[in-house]
Amino acid sequence: SNTTVYVGQTLLVRGAATPTISPTTTNTARPPTRTARPSRTIEPTRATGTPTITSTPTRPPLLPQLPGLQSGSDSRRTFGYGLIAICGVGLLMVALSALRRKPPPQ
Repeated sequence: SNTTVYVGQTLLVRGAATPTISPTTTNTARPPTRTARPSRTIEPTRATGTPTITSTPTRPPLLPQLPGLQSGSDSRRTFGYGLIAICGVGLLMVALSALRRKPPPQ
């Protein structure tokens, strides 16, 4: 077929066909059933020894406990707020350094 179009030639433009075929009702065969598996046989339990509690030596701590940081003390709360403040300042410095970066030379 020739794809060249000349002046004065009439063109016939038609709508496109549906892109998908409309579904139809068909009699589909049922899939075969699975083969039944035999049930598992319960195995008898084995006799085990009775657990006994034995004490083990505990290692001393690597760092001694700081006297002001026992649970329930006010200095523990202050230490937590200080740690949050230091982390916040560090995060702010990282964000500011990312904004100050110069664009790469082109």
